[in-house]
Amino acid sequence: SKSGNTWVGFDFGKSHRITRYVIRHAGSNAGLDPALNSRDGRVQASEDGKTWKNIGLIKGNTLDVTDVDCTPVTARYFRYAITGAGSDGKGRIADVEVYGSRN
Repeated sequence: SKSGNTWVGFDFGKSHRITRYVIRHAGSNAGLDPALNSRDGRVQASEDGKTWKNIGLIKGNTLDVTDVDCTPVTARYFRYAITGAGSDGKGRIADVEVYGSRN
């Protein structure tokens, strides 16, 4: 979809300690041009799904995979918001992985 308010999110059901996230962009899919990778985005966490805290920023991305060990944060909700699309003006991701532990 077109970037702007494009995001993918998860409700873990209860709070978890998030320590790492992996975002697989369009180019991580076989056959897709890495130029289609989303360029910019915000990685966010929330306890209530209403108030979001940035836990990572992606700017000028050219990589197929963003793999980040983040400062640990406790949250029930996690989302990746695309703020800058790929070369065709669309925001694409192939997969999102979130790592951590239950509280």
